Amino acid sequence: MDTLVDVGANIGVYSVLLNVNTTIRETLAFEPVKCNYNQLCGNIFVNNLNEKVTAINKALSDHNRERKIHIDPESTGVSRMDLEDATRKSETFTKEEAITCVKLDDIYNFSERKIFIKIDVEGHE
Repeated sequence: MDTLVDVGANIGVYSVLLNVNTTIRETLAFEPVKCNYNQLCGNIFVNNLNEKVTAINKALSDHNRERKIHIDPESTGVSRMDLEDATRKSETFTKEEAITCVKLDDIYNFSERKIFIKIDVEGHE
């Protein structure tokens, strides 16, 4: 596999684990929530993956645009673009963050590459 695209990378568990002792040449790890992105960058660094993994502080979407993301401060792994998508009553989205959404085809050319895309985007599929 040439390229891994980790959509909704969070703190980088998949980006890190899938790059240790594998033949993946490069990874694009997309994480729009700033505190998660910062931890993602730290995990890439401490695992010595700076040459293989690129962290991108943006969300992938079907349109290039600015959006708000709603975050549950009790669990930074839980966030929603639209609050109507919240399924668990225990989720309290009291934090909001402005994010940039981009289309993957607009920022990267995958022609002639074997790619694997992992998607975990909390309802924004």
